[in-house]
Order: sequence, then C-alpha cells, then structure tokens
Amino acid sequence: MRGTAFLLLLLSAVSSAVTAGTHTLHIAFSIQTGISSLPEGMSSMLFDKEYIAHYNSDKMLIPIQNWVKEALGDVLWNNFTSFLSSQIEHLLHGVREAEQLVWDKGVHTLQRRLSCQLNISGVPEVSDEYGYDGETFISLDQEHKYVADMPDAETIVRRWSRHGKEKHIARHCIDWLKRIQNHGKNRTRRPVSPPEVSFLQKTPSSPVVCFATGFYPRAVNMSWQRNGEDVSQNVRVGETLPNDDGTFQKRVSLNVTPEEWNENQYSCVVQHNETIKNLTEEIKTNYGPQPRNQAIVCIPVVLVASVLFILRIALSKTLQDECECLVRCPVDRKLMLV
Repeated sequence: MRGTAFLLLLLSAVSSAVTAGTHTLHIAFSIQTGISSLPEGMSSMLFDKEYIAHYNSDKMLIPIQNWVKEALGDVLWNNFTSFLSSQIEHLLHGVREAEQLVWDKGVHTLQRRLSCQLNISGVPEVSDEYGYDGETFISLDQEHKYVADMPDAETIVRRWSRHGKEKHIARHCIDWLKRIQNHGKNRTRRPVSPPEVSFLQKTPSSPVVCFATGFYPRAVNMSWQRNGEDVSQNVRVGETLPNDDGTFQKRVSLNVTPEEWNENQYSCVVQHNETIKNLTEEIKTNYGPQPRNQAIVCIPVVLVASVLFILRIALSKTLQDECECLVRCPVDRKLMLV
C-alpha cells in the first residue's frame, strides 16, 4: 500500500504524452526518518508510463512486469538492484548529513525524482530533483549541474560537484534506460484489462466517489452525468494511478446533496479501450452488503475504440465512501489514501 501511494511522486514527473520515438526511464526514491514503523527507504521505476519494478525496505527489487526481469537476466537484474541499494544508502547519508549541517533531528522525508531519456537525435536528457519535507531542495539544471534551490543546500551541492556526482548519475540512468529499452522492444504487449467500478460514500453529506480499478492500458476517461447531461460543477477528477500489479486506478468524486441525488438520476461514465462489460453488483460497506434496491448497475454503450460504462446508482444515505468502504477489489488494487 505504501509503495503504491509513493508512486504519486513518480507520476508527477511523467508527462501526459511521451515524445514520439523516445523512451524514458523514471526512478523515484523516498527516505523516511524518525518513524520506526515506516520503512526507511524505497524506490519505484516506470519505463515510459509503465510501472515496471519496486525496490522495497527488504532491499529486494520486485518486478511488476515479468518481462523486465526475464529480459535483463539475473546478472543485470542484480546489478540494477545494487545500484538502487547504493542510491538509497546515499540518500540516507544525505539525510543524516543535512541533519548535522542545517536541520534538527526528527521526522523528515527526503524524496528524489530521477528521469532520463534519449531524444530523437540520440542525445541524453537527464533530470534529477531532490525534495526535503515537501520542498524542492536540490535540482539538476539544463547544463547538468546540481544547483541549490534553498540556501541550506549550498554546502551539499559544492560537495557533490567536487566528486562529479552529475556525470555519475547521468551515466547510470542512461545505461539502464538503454538496457531496458533494447530488451523491451520485442516484448509481448500486455492484454487489455477492463475496469472494475464501484461507488462509495462515507456519509450523506460526503462526495459520492466513482472508483475504477484494475484496468490496462492506462488511458481512461471518467465523468459524471445528471439525467443524461454532463456535469462539470462540483466534480473532482483524480489522477490515474498505478496498482501494484501493473494495472491502474482512478476516481471521480461528485459533491451533491441528498435532495439533489434523490430528485435526479446521476450516472458515472467510464470510457476505456475496446472491451464491453455489463456489471451488476451489490454495494459493500463496513457493515455488509446493502439491500438489492441499492445495487450498482453498469449498462454498456458501444463507442468507437472505447468502452462506455454507465453506472446507474441508487445509493442510500448510509453508504460509506472511499477508504472506509470495503469494495470488491484485489488487495493490490485498494483505493489509495490521497
């Protein structure tokens, strides 16, 4: 669960579209100090927009896409694991160094977002950014030199520059990108997985959430309708986030009063790829399934190259929302606390 939520850091670095003809490797790191119940360090990797691996607190690199480990083989996989382990240790050292130089000891979070790609001309492009307790601390400029984004970071940047850290990191990132890119060219594409959709509400005054999970590929459109017309006001569209199994999840919430809900017919429209699914299921809450008159019905409507899920809702005032609701999802596809 923590590994999935941590991917928010990584996804914020991934653009909505990858430049044609290029591939990008994204690596995110997170270090937690001062809380014994949380793992000190972890890392997640995306190749283009595909979640491929996760490095956990047990110092193990876990493949999310099996083709990655199969293609690289044991030797390269172990080398990649060692690289990630060394970077985690480097970040832990950086936290301790920062605590000695500029910050007090206590609960702190150091995050790092490393991305690299080869452009159409074959020229490497690398970005590297560090955040400390939610603020940008150090970043790599356009000349591939580390710069301090706050005065407290200047001492650390000078030390890194003396050791040529910029070239070292850029070389590693590009090297692994080339290896993964070359091995991934001829891999079999993952089959399409349609979304599983649930409706959740915490209290009568809470937003109603349309939650889709378990779908692949990533592209999906979700929206609310009232009496067949699109609704844009009081709607919050969440990010498309990865699950631990390589599929994705997304949610769209609607602020609506119980009176408006009862007087109108609201629908959640989910468009995804080329499959059609007709879903009817009972709403599950912490208190067990609701009566049959509170069922969610998904009525399919064919669109060009898409799936249109129209979910007719008849929610009662006792439905639970979001994380307090037990939805019919695998363990690795939980609604995330974001």
